[in-house]
Order: sequence, then structure tokens, then C-alpha cells
Amino acid sequence: GAVATSAAITMVFDALPDLTAVEQDVYPPRVLLTLTGLTVGDTVYLDKGVFVMSDTFTIDTNSVAFFGVDSAVSVLDFVTVSASLDYGIRATNVNGLIFRDLGLKRGYTAIRFENVDSSVMTRMDVNSNGARGIVFDSGCYANEILTSHIRNNASSAIHLSSANRITITECRISSNGGTGVIIDTSTQSRISRNVIFGNNGAGIVTSGTSTLNLVTLNTIDSNLTWALYFDQSATGDTFSKNVISASTLNTDSLVRNQTSNSANVARNWWGSVDSATIRNKFSG
Repeated sequence: GAVATSAAITMVFDALPDLTAVEQDVYPPRVLLTLTGLTVGDTVYLDKGVFVMSDTFTIDTNSVAFFGVDSAVSVLDFVTVSASLDYGIRATNVNGLIFRDLGLKRGYTAIRFENVDSSVMTRMDVNSNGARGIVFDSGCYANEILTSHIRNNASSAIHLSSANRITITECRISSNGGTGVIIDTSTQSRISRNVIFGNNGAGIVTSGTSTLNLVTLNTIDSNLTWALYFDQSATGDTFSKNVISASTLNTDSLVRNQTSNSANVARNWWGSVDSATIRNKFSG
């Protein structure tokens, strides 16, 4: 089962028997027992299984880690995508959280951090949630999403809102119902080496007073509206060394600039070496 341990606490949770990725859906899931009494430095281990979450999972303790076996077989299933219930993982005013090798599905917004700092998500599978996949909000600082898959969520995959120094690296962000990555009134974040593909909106949107963000070495391909969309007062961001391919709706337009500011989009691959063809891929 899943075990949380520290010098002060030992908690054991109900889990399924060891399963292969194919077998896990054959067995009836069990309910993850109430997680209470965490203290700073605790680690929660989740074995193979689908853990049914019957409520919002709130974390209010610093430096807690949650480790699964693999994101395909250690799965938190929130069961309902209802906006009124708003199930998912929530953390406010904490730091030093670690999530690794977990699947999160069928919540509303899967993960929402507010004023959370220095936390890391690695090898996560965030899929089939009723709104957004991951949200960093209200002063989040220096958090990371690494080598994860954010897919098939009903709205945007990742949303930065008044969040600074966020790192998103080597992720696959695909087939979401809205934009791949929204950078809203956020600064000094780095979006690099990701595949942002087939989302039902733009690949990346910058808006509000976003500035000094770096988007580099990504593949941005076949998103419905635009590859890059700049809105409101966003300025001073750099987009370089990306491979940028046409949207499925605006096949001749890759970048829409709705601001009054120029955008730094030099040194990207636009699918052509012809300057006139490249110029035609910009609008606004």
C-alpha cells in the first residue's frame, strides 16, 4: 500500500495488488484512506493501483514528497470533473513539495498551487481533467514541471498566473481542450525542450504584464489556432530556437501579436527559408 513515514508518524493506505499497466483497469479501485497528520519532511509512497479520491486533496505542510511507482500505474482518480466540487490537489502558502511518478485524472483542475515555492513535479501524467491540468497562481515562485505528460484536459494544460521563475522542461503537452501553456502576468519563467502539440487553442499564450520569459528549443506543432499568441501588455519575452509549425485553423499564420509591443522571435524555424513566406506567417 501507500505509506507515509517520518520519525513521528507512520500511516498505511489501501492499494491494489501489484498490477501491470494493462491489468490495473481490470481490478476494482479502492479508496485512499484519509491522509492526516503529515509533518515537515514526510514522504508518501503510492504502490501500483488506482486510488479513488473522494474529496479535494489539500496540502498545508512544507517539504512533503509523494512518490509513485510509475505514472501509468500509481494513479489518483478524483472520479468527478465537476466545477462545483473542484476536486484535485491543492496547496497554498507552502514550499518544497515533490511529486514524482504519479497519474492524476478526472478531477476539475488537477493541481492548483497558490503562493507555493520551490516545488517539483517529475514524470507526472495529468490527463482527462474537467478544466485545466496544472495552475501556478498568486505568487508561486521557482517551481518546476519536468518530463511530464499533460494531456486531454478540457481547458488549458498549464496556466501561470502571477507566477515567477517557473520551469517547464521536457514535457509533452498535447490534445488539451484549450491552450498548451498560458503565461499571464508572470516573469522570468523558462519553457524549454517541450513538445506542444495538437491543443485546441494556441500553443503558447503570453498576456497581462508578462515579461522576461524565455521560450526555447520547443517543438510547437499543429495547435488549432496559433503557435504563439501575444496579448494585452506582454513584452520583453524571448522566443528562440523553437521548431514552429502551422496551426490547423490558420495554416498560413503562426504568430498573432495583439499587443502594441514588438516580440523577440528571432532564430526560430518557421518551416521555410524564404523571407516573404516567413513574414506572411505573422499577423497583428
